[in-house]
Amino acid sequence: MRRLLILFFCALFCIQIVEAQDMYKQAESFNRLARNAFSKIEKQSDRDSITIFKTVVDGVEYSLKCDEFDRMPNRKGKILPEYEEENKKRLAILHPMLIDAGKYFYKNHLFYQLVNDLRQLFLQSY
Repeated sequence: MRRLLILFFCALFCIQIVEAQDMYKQAESFNRLARNAFSKIEKQSDRDSITIFKTVVDGVEYSLKCDEFDRMPNRKGKILPEYEEENKKRLAILHPMLIDAGKYFYKNHLFYQLVNDLRQLFLQSY
């Protein structure tokens, strides 16, 4: 009986380590996606307003997802946010652009399409 309990706790601990490593990898991939979206906005290579504003929305979504996974505890149970400052700087710049994007989409009747896209994203995450 004692051996089974020890085996159970070891298996539980190993699962937590794997989950912590997976969360770090997900935070890293979302950070990379957010950085790519932000660099597209900085370069302003596209002159199309819809593309730029959708990239702004994507950059904000990726930054928030990166922050969500970055704040998960590591295998020792500690929370060490690695991308917090980068996300904070990125979101400080993207926040006014996100407001402009919302105004643009609402004005051009694309707001409902954006809301449906965000609703689908929310429903998929839960």
